[in-house]
Amino acid sequence: MKIHLLHTNDLHSSLENYMRVGHRLRALRADLTASKEVVWTFDIGDLIDRVRPETEASLGRVNAAMMRALSVDAWVFGNNEGLTLPSSVWGELGNLANTRILCANLQQLNGQSFPFFDRALILSQENVTIGVFGLTAAYPLAYQPLGVKAAPPFETAKEVVQELRGKGCSVVICLSHLGLFDDRVLAQRVPGIDVILGGHTHHFMHEPEVVGHTYIFQAGKHGRAFGHVSLEWVSDEKRVGSVSVELVEVNEYEPLDRAMLAAYESWRSEIDTVMGKQVAEIPERLEVRFRGESAFANLLADALLANYDAHLSIMMSGALTASLLPGRADQYHLLGACSTPTRPVLMNLTGQQILSILEVGLQPEIQMKLGKGFGFRGAVIGHLAVAGAVIYTKELQDGQHVIEKVMLAGKEMNLEGVYRVATCEYLYLTHTFPQFQCGTEVTFGAPMVRELLVNYIQQENVWEKANEIRYQIDSIVDEEESQ
Repeated sequence: MKIHLLHTNDLHSSLENYMRVGHRLRALRADLTASKEVVWTFDIGDLIDRVRPETEASLGRVNAAMMRALSVDAWVFGNNEGLTLPSSVWGELGNLANTRILCANLQQLNGQSFPFFDRALILSQENVTIGVFGLTAAYPLAYQPLGVKAAPPFETAKEVVQELRGKGCSVVICLSHLGLFDDRVLAQRVPGIDVILGGHTHHFMHEPEVVGHTYIFQAGKHGRAFGHVSLEWVSDEKRVGSVSVELVEVNEYEPLDRAMLAAYESWRSEIDTVMGKQVAEIPERLEVRFRGESAFANLLADALLANYDAHLSIMMSGALTASLLPGRADQYHLLGACSTPTRPVLMNLTGQQILSILEVGLQPEIQMKLGKGFGFRGAVIGHLAVAGAVIYTKELQDGQHVIEKVMLAGKEMNLEGVYRVATCEYLYLTHTFPQFQCGTEVTFGAPMVRELLVNYIQQENVWEKANEIRYQIDSIVDEEESQ
């Protein structure tokens, strides 16, 4: 007997590609079913991404409706479902998708399971019992303010595998949104997993990796492919025999799945209503610049500082992806202008650490460095915008910059002093500014920075403040003179 596992991962709200994948996947599943083969369909997380207006307006409901149309058997939440959507909508998403959400290592703060999550799923077919469970990347500090405990995935996996084997499961499959590197560790540390279907790191794998007795496979990103894993069940020996995998690539000319398209269209009116709502009246052009200071980036930093008790805030202008023109600004405009779904992070840093961060951020090669990972949805990192500080700098003949002093509330920053800094997830997690990761008393905020921006620009007198210069730059000097 053959068991076929069809799986998607990291769609990131690429909805058109999702419908193209759906068309191919549905046709393959129908052929296999007609041949009396056993077929299960899974999603390995990050189906949802709030960079997309349809997803933003519906908080992922449109994605879930499309999943329902595709008839997916189980879904493991990725970090985009877990960290950018309030847990209050998680159960509704499962109901809308008409599927089982498998997330063994996400719990309530008291350690109890969420009622809408399944720790594992047992599937029986003929004479074989299959156990399926899901794991997601654990970001304990980020999950805590959302009322969620992220349990260690490897320890959780050991417990679940033992439970499933104890219940007579002959085959154990892990749906893992941990990433390929952690999947390798998982296979080493937790015996008894036959197959790990992965995601999170966006690897396009044409062949499986085999670690011990475990097969690892994932299928890229953005709906450019889906995975097809076939297990040969040896009935007489009650074990998995051969395992074959296929990366089923889907091109842009593939037809859209009709049922999924109908599900998508059913949400269009509500999406336009939500996203067409006016947020503010913009009095002047708000231009985003990645080299040098800009009022729009200052406004973003101001919004962050206005919401938290901190000495200063630091944001990257690369979180902004478009300028805003004078006149009416609605939710569509704000999402287009600030598409990165990053959340606030507060921490204590020394004056020396702050100085080091700001000096790194002044360098042209850093400002134009491509932003990657950790929820970044822009192009380059851009200029570091600040609020609550005035920075006095000198530009050297080679284009590099040095900081002479930083003023906080009218006083010069003490390099040995400790200050509360408000920033964002991306700057905290990226290796470009390692000093952020030296911060102490780190806490995460619940709303996204762009949600703070939307509320902030509806207040009075914010535009004038955004135009206040935060970087005072002296004329070019010789490097030797600066030393």
